[in-house]
Amino acid sequence: MLKALVLVILVAELCCASRMVAQSKSDMAEQKVATTSEKTASIADKTKAMEKMAGYFNIYWDTKAGKLWLEIDKWGT
Repeated sequence: MLKALVLVILVAELCCASRMVAQSKSDMAEQKVATTSEKTASIADKTKAMEKMAGYFNIYWDTKAGKLWLEIDKWGT
């Protein structure tokens, strides 16, 4: 009787665990689709409120976030 009870509990645990894994994979797939379908902002859109410092590489100062952005206009050449 005790072995049967332990077996039932183990089967129930496995069912719950597999359902949680399946749900997690589904959620991750939905997030990936949402991330890739978002429009990527152009450099002009991203930097319109920033101070531009022109040079060999243009840099932009974002005073709100306190970040410095580097523009690489010819990536991969």
